[in-house]
Amino acid sequence: MKTFKCCFKYPAQQKVFVLFLTLWLFSLLKLLNVRRLLFPQRGIYLVEYSLSTSPFVRNRYTNVKNEIRYEVNCSGVYEQAPLEIGKSLEIRRREIIDLDDEDVVAITSDCDIYQTLRRYHQKPVSREERSFPIAYSLVVHKDAIMVERLIHAIYNEHNIYCIHYDYKSPDTFKVAMNNLAKCFSNVFIASKIETVQYAHISRLQADLNCLSDLLKSSVQWKYVINLCGQDFPLKSNFELVSELKKLNGANMLETVKPPNSKMERFTYHHELRQVPYEYVKLPIRTNISKEAPPHNIEIFVGSAYFVLSRAFVKYIFNNSLVKDFFAWSKDTYSPDEHFWATLIRVPGIPGEISRSAQDVSDLQSKTRLVKWNYHEGLLYPRCTGSHLRSVCIYGAAELRERAEDGQREETEDLKQHLCRPRRAQCRTLTHKPRDRDLSQSQTLNHLATQVPPSPWNLYFLSLPVLAPHKDFQFMTLAQYLKSKLISLRVKEFSVWIIPKIWAHKLELFSRISVFILLQTDFS
Repeated sequence: MKTFKCCFKYPAQQKVFVLFLTLWLFSLLKLLNVRRLLFPQRGIYLVEYSLSTSPFVRNRYTNVKNEIRYEVNCSGVYEQAPLEIGKSLEIRRREIIDLDDEDVVAITSDCDIYQTLRRYHQKPVSREERSFPIAYSLVVHKDAIMVERLIHAIYNEHNIYCIHYDYKSPDTFKVAMNNLAKCFSNVFIASKIETVQYAHISRLQADLNCLSDLLKSSVQWKYVINLCGQDFPLKSNFELVSELKKLNGANMLETVKPPNSKMERFTYHHELRQVPYEYVKLPIRTNISKEAPPHNIEIFVGSAYFVLSRAFVKYIFNNSLVKDFFAWSKDTYSPDEHFWATLIRVPGIPGEISRSAQDVSDLQSKTRLVKWNYHEGLLYPRCTGSHLRSVCIYGAAELRERAEDGQREETEDLKQHLCRPRRAQCRTLTHKPRDRDLSQSQTLNHLATQVPPSPWNLYFLSLPVLAPHKDFQFMTLAQYLKSKLISLRVKEFSVWIIPKIWAHKLELFSRISVFILLQTDFS
């Protein structure tokens, strides 16, 4: 019986042959373009098509075609129409490309061109608004395009805006912010810039720097609102003025007695230390107990965000008690979450809330709309989108809660604010004249996930990740079906779908789902 003998006598020859054969196979596969067949390239979706393909930006996409079939009826997305959900699912599969910081620098380098592009001259202003100017303190650190959209949404020529950017922010981001400030006489950069660290006194100091500068401005503003770069308004300036007038000098912020879980934040000394696994500096608790607060101050906790009267702000800069309390708070954890909540309880302060008064929770304070995952199912329905640091990134399904609570008119207004045909390639309702100043470019990918769900009448929507960048997550059809267990009647039979897969990773599921949805009734 003959035995097979290897044609190579030496191991080295075998290795060379295997290497040669591997290279030959790779070359053959490349020649046959097998990679494109097995791993088709994802198309791209431009958030602001007109700008991204224009000569006004740095990174142009001139070879991208504006595909008509992806024009989505925004109202249909809100109402969960199968056809529109299918279209949004197709867009979800694409690579979402927004404007970079360099692009914002480019479009704001010429102020006349920029203001024309963004149509600032078309912002209507009423007499009521002119007689009631509002001040804004914006503490920002990234995503210049999101800050630009925020300013465009809240801008009115009679208001005043202070921008504080983090000293650690990239140089391109700083240039973009400076360019924005140069284009408007009522927008300026804070006179003192802090190196802001998370949960550190520097975050509070940044707001105080802006408040101090705003008091020195010639604009006699009535109220000040502080924002971050991931906020977006739910109210037009006209509506904000109407709401703020109702306060009649009072302030609006969260202030509650501290729970046991937060006591150690201000009862122990904290030191700012480098945290290796986070690559940032954080206030770390030590075993050193802190002395009692000065002037027998009783500590309350709340949010870092507020709506404050001019009288309140003037008071805190001319009062020794406030200065002593600020100094005492320097070694605490996240002092911005107890500083304002405590000061509003100090006897004699403008707009004072008595220490014996009931708590003012985040559900009663109308400054922010935030859905925390640990309150879902108890205080409000569960989030149908995704979560980031316990905060819900809203899904389109949330809007139905708002509509079903009998607030149709506000819901329709919100649709208009968040869907602009020119930017989002969406067909939507006709804008009311007084709402046009708030109809900012929120694109389809935002609409698919970030529609505020509140039954309350709030001012600003807090979005931890608003820009559709690399880490942005959408509510896919699979996630929606998983959360709702929707019964699909396809032709003459009914099937229950509990998807365990990501729609954006399976091309077949994406394409078939659109076909199914076109022939499907939701029950």
